[in-house]
Amino acid sequence: MSKALKDECSLSFYKEICVLDEVKDVILVQNQFTNKVYVKKTIDVYNEDVYERLKNLNHKNIVKIHETFYLDDHLIVIEEFVNGDNMEDIIKDNKAIPDIKAVSLVLQICDGLEYMHNLKPPIIHRDIKLSNVMVTNDGVVKIIDFNTSRIYCEDNSKDTFIMGTEGYAPPEQFGFAQTDCRSDIYSLGILFNYLMTGKHPNFEEHRGQYKNVIKKCIDLSPDKRFKSIREFRKALKSRNFEVDKPKEKVVKGINIPGFRTSNPIKMAIATIGYIAIIFMAMSVESNGGDSFTGIIDRLVTLFVMLGWVALFTNYRNITQYFPLVNKKNPFLKILGYLISSVLIAIIIVLIAALFQP
Repeated sequence: MSKALKDECSLSFYKEICVLDEVKDVILVQNQFTNKVYVKKTIDVYNEDVYERLKNLNHKNIVKIHETFYLDDHLIVIEEFVNGDNMEDIIKDNKAIPDIKAVSLVLQICDGLEYMHNLKPPIIHRDIKLSNVMVTNDGVVKIIDFNTSRIYCEDNSKDTFIMGTEGYAPPEQFGFAQTDCRSDIYSLGILFNYLMTGKHPNFEEHRGQYKNVIKKCIDLSPDKRFKSIREFRKALKSRNFEVDKPKEKVVKGINIPGFRTSNPIKMAIATIGYIAIIFMAMSVESNGGDSFTGIIDRLVTLFVMLGWVALFTNYRNITQYFPLVNKKNPFLKILGYLISSVLIAIIIVLIAALFQP
C-alpha cells in the first residue's frame, strides 16, 4: 500500500463535526476510535521538516500536533482542539486589557517561544500575532499556526522563502536577512502593544511602564532588540528597564551642565543660558544698592538660580538628596521639583544670612 493511500485511510478515521473556519479550511473532527476531538487543517504552503519536529514536541503553551498527512500536495494537520478564544477576539473592537493581565499572557507566550528557540536547531515561528495565539477558558496560552515557521540554519544569509503578516513581521523577514529568535521578539512586541492599547504601535504606543520594553522589541535593527526571550522576560519583570541610548562623549575636566559633552549645540545653549542668569541676577534691585548688602542679595539670586540649574540637570547626582524628584508618579515628581526648588532657595538664603553685617 502506498503512503498516500495509507494517509487517506488513516484520515478517514476522523469524522467531521463542523467547520470552524471556512476560509482557512479549519474543521472540527472526532477520532472514531478514541472519541477525542481534534482540529483538522489543510495547508498549501508549509515546511515539512517543521511539522515533523512539532509532532514530537510537548509543551503546554504550544498547540500539540498529533498527526500529519500528505494528500495532493496539501498537508493535512490533526492538532489539539483548544477550547477558548484567540487574542484577536479577546481585544475585539480595540478593547485593551489591563497591563497585569497582558504581561501574564505574554509571559506564557515567552515560555512557548523559548522552548522552540532552545531546540537544536531552533524553530522560528515567524508569524506571532493576535490571531495565532489562543487562550483557553482556564487562561492557558497556546501558540498555533506554524505555516510560515522555519528551522534556523546558521549558515544561511536569508530565509529560503519570504512570508509573514504585514504589521507584525520584522524587516529582515522580507528578504533583508535570515530570521532568528529576535524576529519572533519583534512580533511579540507588536502583539504586546496591541494587548495594552488595542492598537498597533504605529497608531498608538503604550505609554505605561512597559513602553521601553516594547520600543526595544520593535527596533528595526535586530542587533538593537533583545537577544533572546530570556533577556526579554527579564526586562518584562524589571520595573527599572530603560532602552539603551548612545552615550555621548564626556569632555574630561569639564563637569558644568551643558559642557559635559562635546555637543556644540548644547554648549551654545548653555552659554546663552548662563549669560542670561548672570544678567538677571545682577539686575536685581536691592535695598542695599551697591553696598555690601546689595552685592550679597545679587549673589544669593545668582546662586539660587544656579542651584535650580543643578537640580533640573541632576548635576553631581544631586537629585538623590531629594527623594520625591525620583518618583515615577508624574504628580509626585512635579511636586518634588517644586519643593526641592524652594528648599534650595531657603538653604542658600540661610547661608547668605551668615555673611550679612
